[in-house]
Amino acid sequence: GFIHNHHNPLLNVTWNLFFAATTLTSIGYGTDAPDSYTGRVFCLVYLFFGIPLYLITLADLAKFCTEFMNKLYIDIIKYKYRVRRKYRRWKSGRLRRDSIKV
Repeated sequence: GFIHNHHNPLLNVTWNLFFAATTLTSIGYGTDAPDSYTGRVFCLVYLFFGIPLYLITLADLAKFCTEFMNKLYIDIIKYKYRVRRKYRRWKSGRLRRDSIKV
């Protein structure tokens, strides 16, 4: 694996977040793994519960994004028809005024 710099806490936090993210998303680049038996058992338990929870969260996020996009699309279509209707009313009123001879 990579050499850890134990003197820089920010590097440790960054590396641990990277390890947790790659493990949780089941990418697992193989760059590092726990050395101790306890660490490996913890990782297995973490993954056993973490991956399904991560996938549920990801599915919910996708659902919310889809609902938002559908609502946005519907609102845009409604706005388009409202503008079209106002334009037609304005145009028909203008044509009636132009057709009246004084």
